[in-house]
Amino acid sequence: YYVGKRAINPENSAYLPSYTLLNVGGSYTAEFGETEVTFRLTGENITGKRYWSSTGGNYLAWGTPPTVKFSIAVSLF
Repeated sequence: YYVGKRAINPENSAYLPSYTLLNVGGSYTAEFGETEVTFRLTGENITGKRYWSSTGGNYLAWGTPPTVKFSIAVSLF
């Protein structure tokens, strides 16, 4: 995931550097009787890159740290 250089203010007098994040994920679907179940695992920013995620009005917000997400989806029909 790549984000290019961005202006911090409307005057374009200061910029944040570009950054690249590495996210990975996978899923597995299984059937249990008549029910289909999907398991998903996602790793975001797995390299631990420190970055500014958003700008506007001279404000900055830190990007998210390395994060792991897990979910289960069940299809009943």
